[in-house]
Amino acid sequence: MGRADKTGYRAWHGFIDGTRLTGIVAAIRRFFSRQHGMGDGQHHALPDMMSATFPTDTSTLPGELGVACTASVVGQSREESLMFTSNPFADLTATVSPSVLQWYVCLMILAVAGGTVYDMLHKSSAKFFAGRVQKSKTIAKRQLSAGEIIGMVVKVLAVEVAAAGEFCKPQRRISHLLMFYGVVFYLATTVIMVFCYPTHAETTPTVLPVLWHVGIIMAMVGGYWFFFLLRVNVAKDGQPVFKLVRADLFIVSLLASVTFALIWRLVSGSGSASMVHTALGLYVLSSTILFVSVPWSKFAHMFYKPAAAFQRRVEEANGSSALPNPATPQEES
Repeated sequence: MGRADKTGYRAWHGFIDGTRLTGIVAAIRRFFSRQHGMGDGQHHALPDMMSATFPTDTSTLPGELGVACTASVVGQSREESLMFTSNPFADLTATVSPSVLQWYVCLMILAVAGGTVYDMLHKSSAKFFAGRVQKSKTIAKRQLSAGEIIGMVVKVLAVEVAAAGEFCKPQRRISHLLMFYGVVFYLATTVIMVFCYPTHAETTPTVLPVLWHVGIIMAMVGGYWFFFLLRVNVAKDGQPVFKLVRADLFIVSLLASVTFALIWRLVSGSGSASMVHTALGLYVLSSTILFVSVPWSKFAHMFYKPAAAFQRRVEEANGSSALPNPATPQEES
């Protein structure tokens, strides 16, 4: 091989993606065959460059080789962009029946509902709350109208739920909102895609997979921010970040679920079946722990808090509240 050919070889080195090599390698062999007058049988003796990687700037590559390499780069870029707009569960049905995914989602919904009921009965939360409501009615100084009650429901949804009004410190509020809306996007789009667009036979609206990925990223940002910097035992007590207690079960399993979901999507186009299956298995395992562990985690608190906030507003309005005034941002511990 002459000096010019060696220079050309080095220029091409670093470009080829191992999963898209067939056409490119064929073009390389044809190019060298023409340059050196090789016959059809001789060009097979050329070095096997299937594991090589080539530079992405194909403007300096000659003719047919440059076209083949450019097509590979464009194809890879298109696949990466399609990953975020493709229904991940429809992609999965190539190996898993849609009914299996639907049954799994149903079982997880039942696990959350059953776990919440069990938590309420085990901790006597329902009994305590019912007693509090009855006591409030008994000592109320005035009766509330239907309009006032509806207004309180709207305020709870707008302030405590949608805006995380219970948090005075902006860092905790922003972290909570990122997790809250991220989980809502993530779970809602999962249910819609699994039941309404289970395969590629039904065209999935692009907004659904986009929101699914956005929700995952939002939950990860808010969740990791909270886990490493805002947890009380870490921020206030100075305990090590990875010293976990049972109260951390929810945040750890949630972060594992969304993290492995994103990893699964990132490796789904790698061509490595072992990586895809491993990531998918960890995703399913962490998601199952998240939903099945409701009786032992803080998952059910997302249902308790709006009810408690509504009852607090009712008691303040009818004069039966014995609670002190809300803390200011400076007083919040």
